[in-house]
Amino acid sequence: RYFYIFIILGMIINLIHLENTLRFSSGSRRQQIKYVIAGVGAIFAFQIYLSSKALLFSYLDNSYIPVTSAVILISCGIVLFNVIRQHLFDVDIFVSRYVIYNSLTVLIVGAYLLTAGLVAQGIKLAGGSFEKFWSGLFIFTAILIIVFALLSTRLKRKVQHFISAHFYRHKYEFKDKWMETIEKIGTKKEFSQVQKELVDLISETMGAREVYLWIYEPVFHRYHLAASTVTTSVPLHIKEEQTFISYIKRNQSSFLINEIPEDENIITPEIAPLIMASKVVLCTPLIVGKEELIGFILQGPDISGEPYTIDDFDLLRAIANHAASRLKNIRLTQDILAAKEAETFHQVSSFFIHDLKNLVSTLSLLVQNAEEHISNPLFQEDAMKTLQNTVSKMNSMISNLSFLSRGLKLSQGPVNVNTIIEETLSTLNGQVSLKIEKQLETIPSILADSEQLRKVFLNLLFNAMEASNPGGEILIQTVSNNSDVVLSVVDKGCGMSQEFIQSSLFRPFKTTKSKGLGIGLFQCKKIIEAHKGRIEVESEVGKGSIFRVALPV
Repeated sequence: RYFYIFIILGMIINLIHLENTLRFSSGSRRQQIKYVIAGVGAIFAFQIYLSSKALLFSYLDNSYIPVTSAVILISCGIVLFNVIRQHLFDVDIFVSRYVIYNSLTVLIVGAYLLTAGLVAQGIKLAGGSFEKFWSGLFIFTAILIIVFALLSTRLKRKVQHFISAHFYRHKYEFKDKWMETIEKIGTKKEFSQVQKELVDLISETMGAREVYLWIYEPVFHRYHLAASTVTTSVPLHIKEEQTFISYIKRNQSSFLINEIPEDENIITPEIAPLIMASKVVLCTPLIVGKEELIGFILQGPDISGEPYTIDDFDLLRAIANHAASRLKNIRLTQDILAAKEAETFHQVSSFFIHDLKNLVSTLSLLVQNAEEHISNPLFQEDAMKTLQNTVSKMNSMISNLSFLSRGLKLSQGPVNVNTIIEETLSTLNGQVSLKIEKQLETIPSILADSEQLRKVFLNLLFNAMEASNPGGEILIQTVSNNSDVVLSVVDKGCGMSQEFIQSSLFRPFKTTKSKGLGIGLFQCKKIIEAHKGRIEVESEVGKGSIFRVALPV
């Protein structure tokens, strides 16, 4: 009873809306819609008639079912005739593709119910019986198929492609995707956050399981794998001088890997394994301005199996341009912060004045005692040790603290790196408690400042000693290739995290040592760059570090 009361009230409300629509229309618009309203109103009115009979007699004869069908068909015919006659189909109606995508569950469940009904009706017409066993098995199988269909990313992607291709002009809602890009990337302030959001956004939007982001490392003049959507064994670095990088810079837009000309030797033996291992098919550069390539994106095929289209390329270009600008801004911000850190040198140095005063006090006390004990051999020996230790500490502190402000001037001449290593190790005079293994090949002399290179070697050696465990071993190597002399210092100590290497290594006042100033490696980097060389590092926490210094011949 309450159900039919609800039906009557709902139909009355709908009829009131139809009446008001017709009442407030005028002229040609009323002529266009009056038969549509009459057809729809007839269906509502007949439903009121049926519901009222059900309320009066508490029973509804099944013979009214064919009549109901006939009324609906006639009314729909009236509506359709008027729509065609008045050209009411010439109306722009936009339904968001996301509404359709998110309604797939309803569509699939509806398809299941329709299929189940057809199968059951077919069995009845054929004179068979739909026993409980077979009906239960059919329902279980159908539900299982629905669950797998709903969980299938590939199927969902294929349906999205089908809907976009047959019902929409473009593959994407570019405005919505642009707003999503700004929300996910534009608000991030850390390099790592932008990198992760970028690969996830492209993977989700383009339907690519494999997405790799490569970012330029100015310190090492190479591109490193910064983020990816899958765990992979592809090489982690690509040198800047690779022809593949030159092709990306020259192309400056997204391109398919299989469209790279084979006769230009772009896919070198170093790049080919990377392409094969990562299964990538599309490359998108991250370019700032006209020529600065700060990174690039390699991505695999669409999981639906469909090829990438012009819409994909347009959207990728928009996302890549925004991401490149954001990454560049973050890097510039970091450089500004680094400059400010260098500017704070004079403030930081004030903290060391106290230590310097302590050293001066030590010397003053020594001078006072010397007036009374200068002839004592034991005092003389102790005084010499105190002087050597104090002078060494003062020179080290002054050198480190004044480096940032006074810059670097080189006094260059012919230098052999092997000679510097041997002379430096001999001056240590047994102060090194660890085992040092030397593998020094015959190398050519270079034009360099021997004193500055000695500082670099000492700093790398002391860092390796401090990072190593007692009784550990340090390996010192020198090799020569066609263009560089390479010095390597290898330890098996505590190592460094990749996060620290990328964000803090070679920056002033950044250190993992409890008593360090964080200036030594910064000074080493400046010295090597002044020689037009480069310093590189490979490290893993708990396994040790390898520092390589490459100097041009």
